[in-house]
Amino acid sequence: MEALFGAKKIIFIYLVSGIGGNLFSSLMSDNLGIGASTSIMGILGCMVGFMIMHWNRLPKQQRKLMLCFMIFLILYTLLFGMASNNIDNNGHIGGLVAGVALGFSILSPKQEQNDANRKMRFEQKYAAWFLLTIFVLGFAVFFWPQKWIILS
Repeated sequence: MEALFGAKKIIFIYLVSGIGGNLFSSLMSDNLGIGASTSIMGILGCMVGFMIMHWNRLPKQQRKLMLCFMIFLILYTLLFGMASNNIDNNGHIGGLVAGVALGFSILSPKQEQNDANRKMRFEQKYAAWFLLTIFVLGFAVFFWPQKWIILS
């Protein structure tokens, strides 16, 4: 990934998805959970977002292999998290969603920098951030209602 997108983008994705995953975990739980696994899930989510954006441009055999590998890693991580009491799946889900949003919004190979791609990427960036905001607010409203009650 680093060779295709550059180290700065990968570091940015790692940090932002880690922060997003841990913030989402804090929203969904009374306990404070911190971990780098949210960043790893963000990197996986970013690859999923990239694959969705560039599906037709990837070689057919490569995209099938990548998709199977991504689905296996994501499902394994989430199922392992459900089986253990000490693993915070809320953080994993938050990191994954943040990573997918980042994959939609900032990932493009270094050589793609013409005006038509910039306009399309601009629209995709705002659509991805809108969906991420709706996701976070939706979870906050439906799964965290007791903290939103205003005491009179």
